[in-house]
Parts: sequence; structure tokens; C-alpha cells
Amino acid sequence: MTNPELQNRASTKKHRASQRLAALDKGVAAYAVAASAAGVSLLALVQPAEGKIIYTAADSEIAPKAILALDLSHGGHSDFSFSNKVATCTCRTFSEKLTIAPLGKNGIMSHAAALPAGAQVGPKQAFQNSAQPMLGFRERCSSSSCEYVTSGAWKNITREYLGLKFYIHGQAHYGWARLNVTLTQTGFVYALLTGYAYETVPNKPIITGKRRGPGAISEPAELSQDDLDRATLGALAKGAAGLAIWRTASAPGK
Repeated sequence: MTNPELQNRASTKKHRASQRLAALDKGVAAYAVAASAAGVSLLALVQPAEGKIIYTAADSEIAPKAILALDLSHGGHSDFSFSNKVATCTCRTFSEKLTIAPLGKNGIMSHAAALPAGAQVGPKQAFQNSAQPMLGFRERCSSSSCEYVTSGAWKNITREYLGLKFYIHGQAHYGWARLNVTLTQTGFVYALLTGYAYETVPNKPIITGKRRGPGAISEPAELSQDDLDRATLGALAKGAAGLAIWRTASAPGK
């Protein structure tokens, strides 16, 4: 025989459970509406942006007495300028200097160091916003002999890279330029720009020599409490499937 009292207790428990589930569903629905209205997505908050590298092949000579402008992003204005200056004087002195100069507030990494393929160019590196010498040659002759002096990191270099920092709409971007540089036996400097590239995502590093696909992935920034609050709304907007995410984001110490 069934005990009426036990039946009443079971019925009461089921009724209370139904009420709790209904209240939870309403809460989830309310958060979903709020998150949708704010246009907030949890994944958009925590995932780093996918970058794209824009690479341009080049075959541009920088001969003695020549100047070459470099527009990294093809935005219609020059970001850097190469110059190959030659100077002579009546005192039997001859000199030539290959230089790269940033325009505006752009920068050149590590005093125009000749970087190998695979080097990182990004916010953690040091940049100079003044003209930097790449290779210099100086010949000074007396009545009996001549003295030859070279300076700079780019003497007889093949397929090395310059690290570059420049700005698009006020935001910093990073890129590289690949060059071959030759110092002839007669003291003339010839340089050849063979390619250049930049990362389309602001403040995101790029790897020298990398020409396609996402660049170096930077660590996502730490979320503020306001970001976390919006993130939990985005998780709850997913309904019951987002509850696990919501619990994780809301747990103490997260």
C-alpha cells in the first residue's frame, strides 16, 4: 500500500525542483537578452586577432648617389628612405655611406642591425627614430699610401633583414625589409632591396622572412573586471551550454 504522506513529500520536492529550473531558465534568458543587446561575444574578448602578413617582392637597386623611398603598406606615402651618399674632396679623401632613415615617428630596430631569418620584430625590441648607417667606406690617401676604413653591419651581406616599425592611422605596425649589400674592391657600395612585408594587426610582432599566414601570435591581454563581467554575459547568452563557462569565469580567483 502506498503511503499518502510519502507521496505528498515527493510531489512537493518535484514541484520545488521545477520552480528552481524555471527560475534558472528565466535568469539565463535575461542574461542572453542583455548580452545580445550589448553585442558582446566571449570568444571575441579572449581570442587574439588573426593577423595577415602583406608581402611585396622587390628588385630595387640603391646605387651610389641614389635615394630609394619605401612605402611598406602601399598607402601612398613613404615610411622610410634609403640613401647611398658619395663624397670626395681635393684632399684625396673619398667616402660613401649607405643609410636608412625613418620618416615621421617611424623606427628602425637595433640600430639597423642585419637580422637573420626567423628574428622577431615587435613591441619588445628597441627602435630608433633617427637615420641609421648600414655600411660606410672611407678612403684617405697620402703621398705614399692610402688608408681604408669600413663601418656598419651590412658589409657584403646577402638576404638579411631590417626590422621596421611604422604607423597606420596612428597605430604601430611591424615589418621587415630584405636586402643584399656589396662593397666593391674599388670602394663603391651597392644595395638591392629584394622584398618587404608587414603585419596588418597593430602591435603584433612579425618574424623576419615570414611572408604568408598569421604572424607571430602575441599573448592576449589580461582581461579587466569589466571585460570579465561582459564575458560572463556572453557565456550565458549561449544558454545551458554556456553555464560551465559562466561558472569558470565567476569562480573565486579567476
